[in-house]
Amino acid sequence: MRNKMFSISRFALPLILVISTTQSQVWTHAVGFLTASNSISSSKPGADNTVLIAGHNYDSLAIFDTVLTSNGLYDCYIMQLDTNGSMLRYTSFGGTGTDKIFDLDVNDAFDFIVTGVLQKTVTIGDTTFTAPATESFFIAEFSADGIFKWGTVEALSSGNCIRYLKNGAIVVGGQFTDTVVIDGKDTLKSAGNSDIFLSNYANNGTLLRTQRIGGKKSDFISAIDVSPENDIYIAGVFYDTLYIDTVTLIAQSTFEQSYVVKMDSSGNVLWVKSFLSEHTLETTSLTIDENGDCFVTGRFTNNALVDSVTVEADDEYAGFLCKLTPDGDLVWIERYSLVTGNDLILGDNDDLFLAGNFKKKSTFGDITVESHDIEDIFIANITRDGTCNWVRNAGGCRASYGKTITVNNAHLFIGGYADRQLVTRNCPMQFGSEVVDYSNDDQGRSFIAICNHTIENSVFKPYQLTIPTNGIFESAKNYDLKGRDVIRLQNAQNERGHSVTHGVYINRTNGRTFRSLVVD
Repeated sequence: MRNKMFSISRFALPLILVISTTQSQVWTHAVGFLTASNSISSSKPGADNTVLIAGHNYDSLAIFDTVLTSNGLYDCYIMQLDTNGSMLRYTSFGGTGTDKIFDLDVNDAFDFIVTGVLQKTVTIGDTTFTAPATESFFIAEFSADGIFKWGTVEALSSGNCIRYLKNGAIVVGGQFTDTVVIDGKDTLKSAGNSDIFLSNYANNGTLLRTQRIGGKKSDFISAIDVSPENDIYIAGVFYDTLYIDTVTLIAQSTFEQSYVVKMDSSGNVLWVKSFLSEHTLETTSLTIDENGDCFVTGRFTNNALVDSVTVEADDEYAGFLCKLTPDGDLVWIERYSLVTGNDLILGDNDDLFLAGNFKKKSTFGDITVESHDIEDIFIANITRDGTCNWVRNAGGCRASYGKTITVNNAHLFIGGYADRQLVTRNCPMQFGSEVVDYSNDDQGRSFIAICNHTIENSVFKPYQLTIPTNGIFESAKNYDLKGRDVIRLQNAQNERGHSVTHGVYINRTNGRTFRSLVVD
């Protein structure tokens, strides 16, 4: 079944949460095996009110009674769901290394394209790609019915974000290190530890241009969007100094600082905006409306400085949402205490949807929400003048994270995951008015939630995922919230509950089954 899109009528395992246009019609389904640390990277609207979801699965993925086992640590997947929760199509590809999808986009014909990182040799469709470096950037495009069209692999470290331009071309951004040759002709050399690349491709996969952005240390790109005029907006983080065309940005601290850049479709820089802090500031997502206004979200500690406006964090950290004009001028900025906004999209009614997670008690304008335990997922509906209409949250023991959000004809799709090790806390998971006791379980749960965004009192309804815990412990990997490999834990250290800074830790057993370990 590998590398082929196929139609299916039912599905099994993790969590899908659904609310229809009438609250009395609430139902629950499962969609397959998705591990907690790396479940869902991106989602976009598909044809006929469907949603496309992309990411990477660890070790195995269960569809029906069949378990598809990855060739390496991670394989890439793309699935399509309808508003009834039925899985319409699915594809997977991967080699013997770690292969991941980080972003997905869909064009007007509902063709879709993904980017991420590949290792070693990978076959997509009938084409085999060999990574020219230890970790290599890739693009793969598929037709609306899931047929592989074309792909490319280059010796760049990873592709982080990708978008179709209005003329059918493609823009993709990511990171690279050292000196690399792209398409056998363009040479890029990083100025620091890692630099940003931005490449344009024609709709047949021909490389049109590549440019470098970077400074003295590590620089990253986290978001791309395209305006109706085909202007390109990018956002990300930098350390110390960042050089963009003739503009130099200088950090206010030794920690993460951020930028937003607007370019034309040929890559000419139109303006550069810095987002600075005396501590850390990270831009995570942006979206462009039909007027060319730019909405940006992220998180900061201590304070945030945009133009001449300074916003103070009123707790250990705060999230922010701001609006920039097409010329890059700040219109407004809102602070949300103890909030991490991970994805931001335009709604159907001149509004915005912000998805992410928050701790303890958080405020969105005049609205206050409280987490069920350490951290909850949230969805916030916000007007384009910055007024928060409503906030909905769900959570339980430990922490839950909202990672991606998509709206398609008034249907709102939310993807993310819930943290593990609920058994030691002996408390239930709360989804709106629904309470499901997970106290006897020892596993994480990925979720996909669907609701009608015109319903203000939307709730979440959960589905339980059961992961076997038998088998002899072999090894463990630690991944941060972006899916990056942080550290390999030793057997003895894990058995003693060795403390590592943060993360979700996935243990692999000799029976290719899983149990979880969350370390405080």
